[in-house]
Amino acid sequence: MDKVNAEAMFFKGVDRLGYKLMGGIARIFGALAGVGEEAYWQTIRSASGNGFADLTAVVGNQIEATMEIGQEADFVGTRLLVRTVTPSTGALLDTASFSLLIKDGGSDRLLMKDPTHIDVLAGNAKQSVPFTKNRLFKRNSVITFTITNLVATATRVYLALQGYKIFPKAGQASGILT
Repeated sequence: MDKVNAEAMFFKGVDRLGYKLMGGIARIFGALAGVGEEAYWQTIRSASGNGFADLTAVVGNQIEATMEIGQEADFVGTRLLVRTVTPSTGALLDTASFSLLIKDGGSDRLLMKDPTHIDVLAGNAKQSVPFTKNRLFKRNSVITFTITNLVATATRVYLALQGYKIFPKAGQASGILT
């Protein structure tokens, strides 16, 4: 084997190893779906049945929105995504200020002790923040979001959980290891 072929094989091996290593790291941190998993975005439903919640221009105005996890699979949330717009014009609001309280109906637990500012939970329009640890939501559960307006600005809030579904294998009651 000559030097050129040896170098080509070496770099091909390093490239393959790097690909597997990066895939393994992505899998550990929840960025790569595995066998029986599917990337998915869960969106909210407000009382009006839309994929958004409208806050009136009153400080302290509260609205509840829900997110339903289907019966087909468990859902692992990796980050909360948020977008806010002006309800009348649809113009983006990068300075919306509201707090959020999240309750997981599957475990009947609050995910935080007190309502928390949205920038702490989801980051801002320029950079979202991944969860410190991925959060499992069991199938057939309902996640309830209590959104409270902190400023006197009418705001339309779109919320989504980014993550992946874990489908159960044949004969398994849940998609997670038990």
